Amino acid sequence: MKLPSLEFNRNSFTPQRLKEFNSFDEKEKAEIVYSYLFEGLSHRKLEEEILNKHKHNHGYMAMNILHHYGITSKHKKIFKDYTLKDAIRILGIYTNKQYTAIKNLLEIALNIRKENDYSESDKISTAISNKKLYSIPFQSHSSIKEPSNIYSLEKSVRKIIPDEELKIQLQQQKYRGHAGEQLVLAHYIDKIQEANIKDYKKEQLIHEVIDVSHLHGYGYDIVALDLNTLSEKKPEKIYIEVKTTSSKELSTPFYLSKNEVMTGIRLREKYKIGRIIDFNSRYPKYFEITPFKNAESTLDFLSNLEKNLDFEPTEFIITGWHN
Repeated sequence: MKLPSLEFNRNSFTPQRLKEFNSFDEKEKAEIVYSYLFEGLSHRKLEEEILNKHKHNHGYMAMNILHHYGITSKHKKIFKDYTLKDAIRILGIYTNKQYTAIKNLLEIALNIRKENDYSESDKISTAISNKKLYSIPFQSHSSIKEPSNIYSLEKSVRKIIPDEELKIQLQQQKYRGHAGEQLVLAHYIDKIQEANIKDYKKEQLIHEVIDVSHLHGYGYDIVALDLNTLSEKKPEKIYIEVKTTSSKELSTPFYLSKNEVMTGIRLREKYKIGRIIDFNSRYPKYFEITPFKNAESTLDFLSNLEKNLDFEPTEFIITGWHN
């Protein structure tokens, strides 16, 4: 990747501008540079979200920080398709000390994210330390709708949500999702420890229960063992996609991605949806469904989906148009 050249303006180094630049700490500067190079936030947005300047902000302070490092509009979102580590590696190729300054800032941004990830993990561990899943029997549920109602424009509902509220909701969903996955992981480990099998075998089996939720593309979150086969020489592996909700209703809808559905069709009876209900209670309820145990390789994706689940499309990938 060839980086656009850095452009420096003498006005960025006047005593007044330098005083303003030096009033911000390295973490703030790092976040400004990161958010501009990766996300392309406007100068005004950078001040609101990072420098916490809401009154009379025109973006001049954020712009001053960027210009101090020679970053201009042609650098906006240049790393949008790269990871932070990739960007740091690319900048490391350049021996120019000015690129080194930006590289150092991105390393600070990377460390901030590592600290936040640890903090998030720590918070989840604390939050679930007093929780334990309460297994309930398989729950059968059907909510079949007339096809005409699914796409009824008259009955469509549009809910307007402010950006900040949506951001909070997404953060809460992400937190619940991660915490739910850890609860299921702990649930299976507890069941192995309680099993009537020899201790040395318990240790072996516990190592086979794996959290893969941090790796994208698998189509499931947890690799576990069928508890009914623990005493066998080679217990059966199962693959669990965890869906967590704070709702107390067993029939609360949940989302499946195309990748998750395709994975379920491929794995059939080995693929489980782990439903955690009433997450906010001390003993969230937990049950598993096996939606694709009757999947057929001779049927296409949509036919298998219609055969095994009640669903409503919420998004469409548009690949062309006719007018």
